[in-house]
Amino acid sequence: MKKYTKIQKTTSIDNLQSITCDICGTTYSLESDVFKDNYNYDYLEMQEFLSIAFIGGYGSIFGDGEHVECDICQHCLFKMIKGKYRIIDEESYGRKR
Repeated sequence: MKKYTKIQKTTSIDNLQSITCDICGTTYSLESDVFKDNYNYDYLEMQEFLSIAFIGGYGSIFGDGEHVECDICQHCLFKMIKGKYRIIDEESYGRKR
């Protein structure tokens, strides 16, 4: 027979409040009072950020073992890859509804 007691744990998590684009320097914040279609505009923009994080491998131009991070807003990303990206359908991507 097993007997259990309850243990209450308290944990903390990082809750993102704002993010700044490393390319253009624009900061988006959850505390913004700008709304679009009844949604916090900055919240919508924050969802579209691309965050890159990796460790440079042997011979990397970033440096062996260097931890690299970059946060890019959708507007800067679009300018960077305009004319170079592809839109693919969900089935080709392996997703089915």
